[in-house]
Amino acid sequence: MARTRHSFKKGASGTAPRKRALECPENDSVSAKKTKGKDKSPLASSENRAKPEAVFCNRCDDGGVTLVECDRCERVHCANCISFDVSEEELEEVYYLCYQCHIEDDRAREPEPYMGLYERKLKPDGTAFPGDPLRSKFLPIRQLPSGVPSQRVVTAPLAIIHLHLSTCVTTSTEFCSSIVKPYFYGDILKRRLLIKEIQFDFGTTKEKKEYEKAVTTLIKQLNNLAPTFHPKGNIRPSVAGKRALIMISTHSEDDRGDLFVEPEGSHSHEDFFSGVLPARLLAALANFEITLFFM
Repeated sequence: MARTRHSFKKGASGTAPRKRALECPENDSVSAKKTKGKDKSPLASSENRAKPEAVFCNRCDDGGVTLVECDRCERVHCANCISFDVSEEELEEVYYLCYQCHIEDDRAREPEPYMGLYERKLKPDGTAFPGDPLRSKFLPIRQLPSGVPSQRVVTAPLAIIHLHLSTCVTTSTEFCSSIVKPYFYGDILKRRLLIKEIQFDFGTTKEKKEYEKAVTTLIKQLNNLAPTFHPKGNIRPSVAGKRALIMISTHSEDDRGDLFVEPEGSHSHEDFFSGVLPARLLAALANFEITLFFM
């Protein structure tokens, strides 16, 4: 089924309780629309479907009306942008394919009209796929995208880690987190976001031990980031790939280019990275897709 929810517009500074159109047994009105003699695929139990995650439409970046999530890619579009013109009861029974996914399909075949809404079918393994188009006419798109047409917010687990020399004054952590925090909305998504800032100063044994202790805490947080299994038992595709943005801030020595690990001392590049990124931390990040910034 197409997953739906209601949200207020951005200016209202709030959202309504999230609603998802759950897969329910076929009702008479929907069944009557299907061609006689065709096989009907079984519908999955509503208990096994997680709620949609997006808060705002991926096309206009706003809310205020019903949001419908693509059954393939999880982009979410609102009724202002897409002319669904069907009741929420009917949305509970259909497969919604967004225009971006339709274009991707067209690349491997002769172009076809964008139908958007289909009868929802299930394979024996429970995977949903589109059946016959719900209507004979194409699905109208009424609004232009506010940004990149193919945009979507990827809410896979994300760790933003900033490791910086104790004397480096920076606001990089606050800047990056301020961009992503609004998109990790609600209890489920908040558990998928980790923001950690750790300063290092290897000038004394005490300060080095403090850094090692902070790394130990970080490793525990990475291991606990975003449980893979949904509380009801199923695995959400968006939880599959964990990502880590690691920022390292320090200075370099003028003559040799060595990197400072303390305010008055520098190490070779090899020694610096082995100290700041110890093997046990790299092991904890082994299952993450890592982007490294050096500042």
